[in-house]
Amino acid sequence: MILTVKVSLRTAEYASIIAASMDVDKEPRPDKIQREVRAEACVLIITYTSSDVKLIRTASSGFLENLNLAIQVINELSPEAMRVCN
Repeated sequence: MILTVKVSLRTAEYASIIAASMDVDKEPRPDKIQREVRAEACVLIITYTSSDVKLIRTASSGFLENLNLAIQVINELSPEAMRVCN
């Protein structure tokens, strides 16, 4: 099973900063679930792969909470950051 989440941000720099900061925390069970975090232009792309849907749900839930916090910080520092990139 594969879960892919795409988040559009204002600039490629914001997407890259969040990707780099979120990729530091590795999955505790890499033999059971894999996560890829990357930035493509203004889009942050997170992909989970596992044969266990419960693991994907658990891992992605925690990751999305941290992602929400990172986006809030960028939005506080630069309100125009959340406008979608053209």
